Amino acid sequence: MTDTERTFRRDVGTLLVGSLIAQVLALLILPVLTRLYEPGDFGLLGKYLALVGALGTLSLLRYDLAIALPEKDEEGVQVLGLCLGVLLVFTVFFGFGVWLFRDKISELLNNPAFSDCAWMVSLGIFGWGGFQAMSAWASRRGYFKTLSSCIASQSLGQSLAQVCLRVVGHTGLLLGSLIGQALALLGLLNKVRKDDATLLSIMTLEGVRQAAARYWRFPLVSFWSGLVNVLNLHLPVLLFAGLYGQNFVGFYLLGFRVLQMPLQLVGRSIAQVFFPEAARSYRQQNLTQKTEDLFQLLTQIGFPIILLVGVSAPEMFHIVFGSNWKEAGEMAMFLAPWLALVFITSPLSSLPFVVQRQSQEFGLQVFMLAVRVVALFVGGHLGGKNGALIAFAVAGFLARSVYLGWLLHTAGVQISKQWSAVRLYVAEGVSVYCIVLGVRHFTSGHGSVLTVATLAFIYMFFTKFRLVRTSS
Repeated sequence: MTDTERTFRRDVGTLLVGSLIAQVLALLILPVLTRLYEPGDFGLLGKYLALVGALGTLSLLRYDLAIALPEKDEEGVQVLGLCLGVLLVFTVFFGFGVWLFRDKISELLNNPAFSDCAWMVSLGIFGWGGFQAMSAWASRRGYFKTLSSCIASQSLGQSLAQVCLRVVGHTGLLLGSLIGQALALLGLLNKVRKDDATLLSIMTLEGVRQAAARYWRFPLVSFWSGLVNVLNLHLPVLLFAGLYGQNFVGFYLLGFRVLQMPLQLVGRSIAQVFFPEAARSYRQQNLTQKTEDLFQLLTQIGFPIILLVGVSAPEMFHIVFGSNWKEAGEMAMFLAPWLALVFITSPLSSLPFVVQRQSQEFGLQVFMLAVRVVALFVGGHLGGKNGALIAFAVAGFLARSVYLGWLLHTAGVQISKQWSAVRLYVAEGVSVYCIVLGVRHFTSGHGSVLTVATLAFIYMFFTKFRLVRTSS
């Protein structure tokens, strides 16, 4: 193992610690929140997060993706300054726009209560975009311990705040989210202020202007790809809200959040480290091997675990979150195959920016968005809200499969060779999914399903934990 590989695995392991703490805290607090708040309250949170997530991701005009690219930190800090300036202007403009048209947005979202929370959107955008920019800089500088602690503090602060703020009503979930954002952003700002004061002092308007000119492709080309990407992620929540109401969105959000926990725990930690590492590997003509190793690791860990969580979700949600949330578990069962592929593709999604294939990536994002939106409406027309959800999940899985193949091809990876390396793990996940479905079909009550699922979880824990340890 080379020194570079050891460093990569150490950095992933460092971020995994913070992500593990964050996800354990989130998992422990969710059963409390589902008993303090109604599905409609989670539906309001889902709409808020969809708006803030979409606008926050775009608030930097994708310049944050350029922070890792310059060879010298003196150039990289100018890109950071550019990001922060763009963020400030974007936040004021769009935050004011959301507040001004809050009543119309509330009508479109089929939720009058949203107008009372519109003032929070600008704060959410700033917090989201600020953490995005600062975490990109922290990754470049190797501040992974600080990132890890900030991720953990965000989860702890958000969870405690959401519990304590139940007294203010349905806005407690939103206010708690803002508090978690603030804690994470302040932690990173404090680290950068202390350790990078010299670099920050050479940030100039002329340097920022030169960075904007050098990386002009990001706002003019990558921005539109990013727009379609965030629509792919957040538009379903907004469409479900307008078509099927707030409770449906609340169930969807809980199922989606639980299945996303492996992505939050492992996928995003790896992605945070992989982007700057991929940029270095591309310059050193070693990107293909890095991509192959990461793809195999993600498939071995994520695909079987997410399928297992999804297929056992109806019984698990009923027990853990309460009888009111069983519908969320049923939704998670259908979403699992698609989100398993999201887990694999998300850390690899920086590859088009490393190899300068933004235009092709934009076309694929448009394709995925169109396929999923059409499937949602067709499924809804034929089978109501359940038909819309199933069609949406199936279309998402198929579209993501195409996207994954293209990402691997972009890095020079031979897909047939990789399939032979991961097919046993894919078969493992599919087998577990089918076994639990069969047990549910041929037996009555929760006991048999939970017994089989528990045994499978024990097996997964020991086998996948060993893989994570080896990779860390």
